Amino acid sequence: MLPIDTEKLALFGKALSSPVRLKMIELMLERGGMAASALAEAVGITNGAMTAHIKCLSQAGIVQIRNVNGRHGISKICMVPESCFLVNFQERLAPHNVYEISLPVGSYAAHQVQPTCGLASTKQIIGQLDDPRYFDDPQRHHAGILWFMEGYITYRIPNYLRQNERLTSIQITQELASEAPGTCEDWPSEIHFAVNGVWVGSWVSPGDYGNHHGIHTPSWWAPSLNQYGLRKTLSITAEGSFMDGQQISEVTIDDLHVRQGESVDYTLEVSHQANGAGGLTIFGNGFGNYGQDILVRLLYEKKTCCHDGRASR
Repeated sequence: MLPIDTEKLALFGKALSSPVRLKMIELMLERGGMAASALAEAVGITNGAMTAHIKCLSQAGIVQIRNVNGRHGISKICMVPESCFLVNFQERLAPHNVYEISLPVGSYAAHQVQPTCGLASTKQIIGQLDDPRYFDDPQRHHAGILWFMEGYITYRIPNYLRQNERLTSIQITQELASEAPGTCEDWPSEIHFAVNGVWVGSWVSPGDYGNHHGIHTPSWWAPSLNQYGLRKTLSITAEGSFMDGQQISEVTIDDLHVRQGESVDYTLEVSHQANGAGGLTIFGNGFGNYGQDILVRLLYEKKTCCHDGRASR
């Protein structure tokens, strides 16, 4: 689910106000992306009108466009990478302080993985596929993608809060998918999440996507390998833990016992699953449909002082 900046809400509403654009979105979601000319033919409009509609959807952040080489030159492939969007009016209205950190997917602090597995930079596969030993290779810090069938991986989030600041929320945004041998869109995997050793909930990834090349995935990347995932936002607040706004547990920010000066551990884990599917793929900078690393936002508030000199919230 993609958070929508309320400043762009008017563009988002305008984009969805047209039945033609709604039909275009439906077709792109069904087919995983379409050439602009094919999309125009499917909805019965001219290529010129299609250009205007695509511009409107693109400005709203609903559609992404990728240029690909075809028989007759370069074609524009249009796709809708997100099927869900979230508008949080309360967050915009509430006063808070925040700092953000971008964690490269290869910057994990601990791991234990089992094949099928692997990792790669934007230039090459790191080591050999299906050999967990290469998760310790120094080149892992350059990884833009990693995947494994079973196990866990832990990242360490720096904690820069000062003594007069209190953590109120953690938000972690990442592009995730399952891990199938090759790719398979119907390959459900239950992924579990923990923060500071406390399990905050799980999310079931629908599949391991390979129906089209990831927008940011390097051109040399084999089409039989993981191409892109879904962008998911995990939030732990005073009210509980949420995935894209849907509550997944009652674990709150206070349950994590985040202490001033101590880093915050973030773990993703998958285990053997009864359905025979499973696994985890994490996409980072240079791969997938978003080309971003793991983005972490820590929201905090300033503590005030009581008249007797003691700190209060």
